[in-house]
Amino acid sequence: GKFDMFFVTSASVLENAGFFGSSNAVIMYRPWAGKQFKLTYSGKGKLPDWVVENAFGPVFYADEKVMELVNQKGKPLFRAFVSASSRADVEKSIIDKLTPVQKEFGSKLSFVINDDGYDDLSPSDADLKAGNVFVIDEGRKKFVYTEAQGSISEWVKLWTKKKAEQFVKSEKPAPNAQPGEVQVVVGSTFNEIVMDTSKNVLIELYAPWCGHCKALEPKYKELAELLKDDKNIVIAKMDSTANDATHKKYKASGFPTIMFATASKAGKEEPLTYEGAREAEDMAAWVREKAL
Repeated sequence: GKFDMFFVTSASVLENAGFFGSSNAVIMYRPWAGKQFKLTYSGKGKLPDWVVENAFGPVFYADEKVMELVNQKGKPLFRAFVSASSRADVEKSIIDKLTPVQKEFGSKLSFVINDDGYDDLSPSDADLKAGNVFVIDEGRKKFVYTEAQGSISEWVKLWTKKKAEQFVKSEKPAPNAQPGEVQVVVGSTFNEIVMDTSKNVLIELYAPWCGHCKALEPKYKELAELLKDDKNIVIAKMDSTANDATHKKYKASGFPTIMFATASKAGKEEPLTYEGAREAEDMAAWVREKAL
């Protein structure tokens, strides 16, 4: 994940390095690239973009700093997660396994190896003990490889055709709330509850550690009680640190974020954000005003 950079003006040093030109040049030496180990910058495009595009192998290990560079490419990521303790043993075998896949799909994906514990996408220890974990990461959308989807190449091909199964981070589904109670939503029930076009759904996206969320909780419960007779209004909440919203518009800008998806297709696609007073009566009046 490191670059050694040198500024050289000595003719003898340049000749020993294989450069015999008379003009200035930027040369990259890539130990992993075989016969293509030496690459000269043509001057076309921005130099930082050229470095990012050419500095790494077809499949390479990327720590957090290198990932910052890789993300500049703008491509979705093919991420191979391995246990940090065994990376040295398995890195070459993973590179050998994935290089043919990269040759086929490298124009669409950047192929990287990450240690477990890199971020909140990282698989559990149990997953890693069962084998390496392969993920296509589009940012908001994730796709996790399983053998049931065929070979790795077949799975990536499914992804290119938008037929791969999306991974949704989710806790276990909660029971249906009774009238006057707050409905708990998890990743696997988000579509069923929040995107139901027959219901007006107010959803709080919260984090368990958030002090403002804790302060809101009794007021939010009071709100559910106030609106219990409105059969087409659902007061809901979701822990955004443990669950994925399966629609891109439902993203917490801070905690808590309170959004209202009215009972229509347009209302679900363009939810309203509540920014008023966090008192039960104020929230109830706003919900009744906006509800369909």
